[in-house]
Amino acid sequence: MIDVKSFSSQKKLLIFSLEPIPENEENYAIGNKAHSLIKLYCKSYEIPDSIFLDYSFFQAYRRLGNIPHEWIVRILSKNLGETLAIRSSANIEDSQHMSFAGAFTTVLYVPNTEKNLEQALIDCYQSVDKQRVQDLLARKNIPAETVQMGIIIQPLIEARISGIIFTTPPVNPTDDQYHIEYCPGCGDKLMGGILTGHSITLEKESGKIVRQNGSLLLTRSNMNQLWQAATKLEADFHFAQDVEFVIAKADNQIVFLQTRPITAFQYTSAYVIQQENVKLRDIFEKNFQRYGETPIISHNNICELFPIAIPLGYSIFKTIFAGTNTESGAISMGRSQLGYAPLRKNELADLFLTVGNQARMNLIIDALTFRLKDIKEDTYFNLLVKYYLQRMRKDPSQANYPEYGVYLQNPDVQLCKTFFGSNDKQYFNYFQRFFQKLKSENVPRFLESVPDFLKSNEQFYRQELLFDPAKVKFEDLRLKLDEYITYLRNNVAVKYVIIARLAYLSAFMVKEHLLKSIESNPFLIDGAEKLTGENYTQFVNHYSNLLLTSMVCPEDYKMPDQSEYERQVIKQEMTIEAFLKIFGHVGSLDISQPRLIENSKDFVRGLIQIRELKDAPDQQQKIMNPALSAKESNAFWRRYKKWDRTQFEDLKWWVEKAGIFMILRETCKFELLKIIYLIKKIVTELQTRLDFADLIYYLNWDELLQMLEADSFVEFRFEALKHKAYFEACKSIEVEKVIFDLMADNIKTKQSIIIENIQDYNIMDGNTIHHGEAEGVCLIARNPQDWHHKIMEYKQKGINNIIGVFPGVELSYYNLSVLKGILTENGGALAHAATIAREHNIPYISNIKIDRFKDGYFIIFDTSKHQVIYRRQD
Repeated sequence: MIDVKSFSSQKKLLIFSLEPIPENEENYAIGNKAHSLIKLYCKSYEIPDSIFLDYSFFQAYRRLGNIPHEWIVRILSKNLGETLAIRSSANIEDSQHMSFAGAFTTVLYVPNTEKNLEQALIDCYQSVDKQRVQDLLARKNIPAETVQMGIIIQPLIEARISGIIFTTPPVNPTDDQYHIEYCPGCGDKLMGGILTGHSITLEKESGKIVRQNGSLLLTRSNMNQLWQAATKLEADFHFAQDVEFVIAKADNQIVFLQTRPITAFQYTSAYVIQQENVKLRDIFEKNFQRYGETPIISHNNICELFPIAIPLGYSIFKTIFAGTNTESGAISMGRSQLGYAPLRKNELADLFLTVGNQARMNLIIDALTFRLKDIKEDTYFNLLVKYYLQRMRKDPSQANYPEYGVYLQNPDVQLCKTFFGSNDKQYFNYFQRFFQKLKSENVPRFLESVPDFLKSNEQFYRQELLFDPAKVKFEDLRLKLDEYITYLRNNVAVKYVIIARLAYLSAFMVKEHLLKSIESNPFLIDGAEKLTGENYTQFVNHYSNLLLTSMVCPEDYKMPDQSEYERQVIKQEMTIEAFLKIFGHVGSLDISQPRLIENSKDFVRGLIQIRELKDAPDQQQKIMNPALSAKESNAFWRRYKKWDRTQFEDLKWWVEKAGIFMILRETCKFELLKIIYLIKKIVTELQTRLDFADLIYYLNWDELLQMLEADSFVEFRFEALKHKAYFEACKSIEVEKVIFDLMADNIKTKQSIIIENIQDYNIMDGNTIHHGEAEGVCLIARNPQDWHHKIMEYKQKGINNIIGVFPGVELSYYNLSVLKGILTENGGALAHAATIAREHNIPYISNIKIDRFKDGYFIIFDTSKHQVIYRRQD
């Protein structure tokens, strides 16, 4: 039985099925490509006459192993014309997050005969089992048995012009332009890279051409129709679309063949540099208006927490520590508890930022968080902060750890006189009262609360580990996220801020005491009297570090040493089950990273990698910084007490507290990461339910919360795609560690490789289709068979950095995602190679004369200059 569903008596738009067809169009089992055609038709777009074979035909073919003659007869009875196009329409292609471009077979120019139609259908169905599809499924972690295949059968329209409308440009996407790529004749030449084609970019609002490449083959009427269609398409589909069209030779009618969501964008490094400079200018101007001073933007120690500031993790960090427009952050709350003046919420919102997706801190605002409550903001800023900024401009390295000494910590009378003039004693007393209260009240009270805090956080963590996100309603996940963020901000992060501040302050005070004491009495430490200048300071810093490491942290302030237990797991001295009992999980704690370790095998592999990376530095650290022996330590304290009894107890107090707080800082960091792990559990569940995969990590925290309350997630997926593309583009730029001059060249394109002798290389100009960095060994393939044979040969030889060089790339090429770079003689942004490059982030340059290359040549891409640099390997 073949069931038929007709959409129109005038136009042949039919669904064939071997089973009863449901009335609800959302349940038609015909694939995403066919569904989009139905939607185009229902929205009054001109499409070809079409017959859809639903999944039941595919399932029957798999059972039977052949195409029954009855099917062919029924299809041919609909008389679609002399020549057909047979298109795949799988359930996994052309979705909002995967296009699977070129994975499944489409057969054009099929003569409308029984034999040819039968073979075309078989080709489409068999493409599901092709190696290219199996490789893609494996990479996307999609079970092969879940793939279903629908078929679209259409008359092949003789085209005057074929092309694609991008309702958002695929390169440097903006919200105010449409991009159209086209060529004369059938579009398969454009897709296969036989032709490079032509393009125009239209302004969305007016339809005017803002950019043109190649010849203008479209009439004004054609352009106006395409512009109006693009506007309507984006509104109808609620997502940026990649729309295939032809202009029929017979009547100049625009016919739409398919539409699919754009699943991959790209930003060029030049565009990123431009955008980041605009952002920097805004930051500088805002600071200058507020403070009369341009900021210093430093990577300081925040870059250690976020070497790669993926949007979700970094925005959660900002929400917790800096706060929001309505909620104070942990930094303001924690430092206020210690006696520092709080900042306004709008100031703290600008404390942390990214430049080229690298974590940065605005040191003007950071400096203001060290203001004592007794000192007015204007006084503090005009006298002290400007002084800090001047010092850091002279020596940018001081911006790395300003808390260790650039910021004013414990000024003596002379330093107060330098800053405050006749009010020196008053301000000196402010600092003395602050330290007296710190030592007599704040620190003892805080240390007394630490054991209870560690115990209660462990209880909270263990209790929440029982929470299973998979078993609750979708709307309840947001409530749980809010609970964790609030708990982090008001409890764990506040404790972390206080501990970190006291750790830095204590360490600074120890070094300051030692420096001043040894200047007065160099014989306190053997050998100090022989040192001068920079060596002298380094010696004192080194000795103070030894003093700090000699302190023993009380047991009440300790938590299990994760690194020690990891070593035991690696050495098989501890089972993973025992590790789980202690820590509750084996996964990565840092949700800023998209790839998460969730099973024991990967966990052990990860631990081994950690061990390999850390072993050498650990050994080096032990050699360079041996802990003070008890004998050395006691000898020092006897000398110091004899020399200056007034400072003896004070220094000993700071050494003891620095030793405790340095250890507590690491302990509290782990306590914070425990709760972040709970957040990660919910994020993992959300990405599963929303089918977002790693895209969810490219949303900002506020976008994620908005999405959880929205009726549709489409616009958020689009934003995540753009965020991810921008993030990837930022990898191609370098940013200065410390930025203090807006006019300087702070951001520049990375040099992928330093060529010592350029005379050994040749340079060829081309056209960059997809930007990025690549270098590797040339593989020339002039047809798919050549490619399939050579790629296996290269892999067998262990060559992995492969640059593919082709005349053009037609759809029958597969496994191109293994390449590090693509070069073609023909092809443009519409070519199949361009789609593969965008979706797999592979640098691609076209319009290259490939007859100059041979297999084995060493090739370097310089996509920012549209150049290929190559060296002969004769």
